[in-house]
Amino acid sequence: MTWLANESIFEYLLVGIARNRFDKSLNERLSLLALLGNYYKPFEKSLVEQLWRILGMRAIDDRHREQFFLFVRDCLIKGNNEPLFTEEAVNFVYFGILLKLHARWFSLKIYDCFEMFFLRFNQDCKLLGYLNSSTTNYQLLDPQLIGLNKFWYIYLTGEDSKVVKRCKDFLTRLLSKYECEQKVFLVMKQEYVSLILEHINNNLEAVKSKEVTGEERTRRLQLLARCLEMLIRVIEELEGKRLSGDKPPPEEITIHIENAMKDKMPPRTLPMKVDVNLTLKQLKELVGKSINPPKKGTQLKLMTRGAFLRG
Repeated sequence: MTWLANESIFEYLLVGIARNRFDKSLNERLSLLALLGNYYKPFEKSLVEQLWRILGMRAIDDRHREQFFLFVRDCLIKGNNEPLFTEEAVNFVYFGILLKLHARWFSLKIYDCFEMFFLRFNQDCKLLGYLNSSTTNYQLLDPQLIGLNKFWYIYLTGEDSKVVKRCKDFLTRLLSKYECEQKVFLVMKQEYVSLILEHINNNLEAVKSKEVTGEERTRRLQLLARCLEMLIRVIEELEGKRLSGDKPPPEEITIHIENAMKDKMPPRTLPMKVDVNLTLKQLKELVGKSINPPKKGTQLKLMTRGAFLRG
């Protein structure tokens, strides 16, 4: 059974929602609409368009706009097994609304809806993979994620500090925590760094200009501050990142010492496990204590492959 066959129910609920946007019955009517979606599904694009006109485009305040996004988010969650939206309706919410929404309209509730749609949409497009056994749950399969630029737009120009922080956390988590192959990681890293440096250069030139003053100068300085903050965050997060298939770096290696001192005593050759992070001075001290007879590190010169170690 489709919505077309139940036009009276469809019209009744939409008219009720339009007339009662400002009282407590709004939540009840939206809940009923979502409940009926389990029986008369999937929701067509026309339903979503009319709801958006009522709750989004004609919104008096953020609360009504948020009600729309809470509705579509809940329908997306409940539709894990069978979608409560047609593909056309999903595309309309993602491309027609979320990706066109001004940054100042993003509250935490609307941001949550956007992030959920982003992950689900890119999974459906096979650009992200879902990993049940992974602590991060997701794997980057392709660096060309659909809608990624929107996170940068919100982060750089958003007015809600909590939303801006959520964007920053998501962007860094996407690059540093999600599993991915080396080639995907390298492309993503290059795009991140290039985008940040481009914004830094553009806004730095603008700030230097005497023509940029007042609120515009303040806005440019804010952009610079956010770019530098993100650059530092990316560098910190990427330090020590492991890629899919990488083996953890060894903490110790085995080296073979050949004692060439004039007063050497057996054993002439001995294996030794050393920490890979040792300095040359520390290595000399360790070798000096191990050879026979023992020597001070300052008395030793270490050679490998015909060349003296220096540092």
